[in-house]
Amino acid sequence: MNKKGFTLVELLGTMVILGIIIALASGVYTRVYENQKEHTYQNKVSTIEVAAEKWAEETNLSRTTTITVKRLVAESFYQADEYDEDASIMVVNDPRDDTSLLCNTIDVVIEDGVVKANFTGEKDCNLSDKEEERAKVKIAAYEYDLVTKKVLRALKDRDEINTLLPWTRYAVLLVVEPTEEGYKDYTRVIYTNGAYSETKEVEEYNKISINDIKKENIDPTNYANTYLVDTEVLLNTEYNIAIDLPKTSENDKIYGLKSNDVTVRIDKEAPSITTLVDGSYTTSSKKNVTIKGSDGSGSGLKTFYVTTSPNGYKEGELMNDPSNPLIDNILEIELGLGTYYVYAEDNVGNINDNNNGKGPEKIEIINIDDTVPSCVISVTGGSMQDPSSGWYTTNVELTFRTSVAGATGYNYYFGTSSSPVYSGGIYSGYVKEKESITKTYIVTSNGTQQYYGYIKTPLGVTAKCDTTGINGGKGLRIDKDPPRISAKEDPKTLGDEDYKFVDNITAICGVSGLKTVVCVPPESKKTGVYDVSCTATCNNGLSASTSFKAMHSYDAPYKQTVKTGEKTVNYRCSFTDECWETSFPNPDAGCSSAATKCKMTGDSCPSDGREQWKWYCCTDPDICPGGNNHCSGDYGGCGDDCCKSAKEVTYGCPKWSGTLDGVSYTGISASKSSSSKNGTCYYCPKGGTFNSSDKKCHF
Repeated sequence: MNKKGFTLVELLGTMVILGIIIALASGVYTRVYENQKEHTYQNKVSTIEVAAEKWAEETNLSRTTTITVKRLVAESFYQADEYDEDASIMVVNDPRDDTSLLCNTIDVVIEDGVVKANFTGEKDCNLSDKEEERAKVKIAAYEYDLVTKKVLRALKDRDEINTLLPWTRYAVLLVVEPTEEGYKDYTRVIYTNGAYSETKEVEEYNKISINDIKKENIDPTNYANTYLVDTEVLLNTEYNIAIDLPKTSENDKIYGLKSNDVTVRIDKEAPSITTLVDGSYTTSSKKNVTIKGSDGSGSGLKTFYVTTSPNGYKEGELMNDPSNPLIDNILEIELGLGTYYVYAEDNVGNINDNNNGKGPEKIEIINIDDTVPSCVISVTGGSMQDPSSGWYTTNVELTFRTSVAGATGYNYYFGTSSSPVYSGGIYSGYVKEKESITKTYIVTSNGTQQYYGYIKTPLGVTAKCDTTGINGGKGLRIDKDPPRISAKEDPKTLGDEDYKFVDNITAICGVSGLKTVVCVPPESKKTGVYDVSCTATCNNGLSASTSFKAMHSYDAPYKQTVKTGEKTVNYRCSFTDECWETSFPNPDAGCSSAATKCKMTGDSCPSDGREQWKWYCCTDPDICPGGNNHCSGDYGGCGDDCCKSAKEVTYGCPKWSGTLDGVSYTGISASKSSSSKNGTCYYCPKGGTFNSSDKKCHF
């Protein structure tokens, strides 16, 4: 078997290749490591910039400034990497080369109210040292009651680094008390606020320790190391407090003015409140209410109290839970109908109650109306002749009543329109909250009419009432007129058939119409005389009556005339007015051809009622006795009068008695008689009228 190993050349080649691979791998690793450190550095810079922006916002920075990383660490806005106990300092290192970043500066810029921090990468250890010296000018801060002159809770302990004081609604007492050696022997204190500055000389007797401040009531004006800050409404201001250190052999390195800042924030103003109530109308029981609060530049809004009391948020019914956190200082709540009061409390306890002269915000929920309106139209006056007819026979009083209005009131209409309207009509208008109306209307015109009432709330809820319920849906019906009734003929002449007397009646009713016509007796029986009474009744129940006579026609009974008497009498008559001429076809007075009839003077009529006639025989029948032509006979001694003896013959119809249609009559005068002695006498004993054409009595 042949065994063979690597040659020297092969081994050398392999080693060269391995070296190249190792060199390449080492370079890649170095670049990755350096990139990782750069990435860590950039993250740390971004975190420092965010901390600087937060510092500017919380200290209410109003101008562009430059600070160091050391200040952010000292005032607890940035957390150091570690604490170096040997050097008694916090450590913030650059991850790229492990150098300190405490002296590095940050430019804090404010433009248009927007804060922007920029880590410059530059170092300013002098500024950093000054910021370190600031921490040695130690300042404590307390709430101070101006009335009792008592120190209340501490706002900042002496050794606390952060110089941004929490908000308070009390005056703030600032107390300077350095604890570092070399810083205790200051000779004066300079308090500066913007352009205002106040210097207090320090003596042994006019300094007070923090421990003593907590034990007794003090007057800050008695001490050089105390300074009282107060405001009427709102204060958010930085105060610079500088102590003057004298130069001595012991402190030749730390002499002159050493200062520190503290930002005092006092808020004595109650928060402001705005409320927004859904303006739309609703029939639901509650409305959506949005309450917005603002404390302006103050301590910030804490909570709301929504109550039913105007006298304080602790009285009345509390409508919300104040412990619920607010979102964007907004409270969304549902409130029912009523009046509510909103109190807002800020983070230092200011409340807009009546104690600070600024009362609560009032909310009135008035556009909720869950009531259901109603109305009714009723007849409250008027009468019917016949209640079953449904027709009123007098003026009618209608009463329109509405229910009590809800919170939004309602519009109403009362009239004759069948379509919902809320104007015009008989009555229309608006009913206010918690009110109702009663309206009356007198209907005077005849006819059938429906009346309607409508109600509509601003929420759109409607109600309707009408008169359809009157008379079974027939509406209001009025007919005040009685019937007009009359006989077509009076008397009514009948034939020889039966006759219904209603046929002789004309009856007219008003809008209600004719109901019945009743006659008594209702009809005739071919013959006889009738006194008929007829009554017409309208559908409104009113009636009227009339009467008439009705008679059937019949043949009149008759008698021949007879000569009733004859005598000779001397007559005298005046030719002016006592005599007149009458010719008869058959004269019978002893005259040959003509006779003159004169009315007999001075004689009474015969007892049988016949007229008396006188005939005189004259040669000239056209001339009454007297004048130039005289009658034949004896007339001497009469002067201008004609006196003559003549024969009187009396003709006439005597009164008739007898029975007709079963009725007995006595002493009936003739209805028609002839003037001749052979004439005929006709009688109509039932009261009829004689008709010479058909020789009948008619009625």
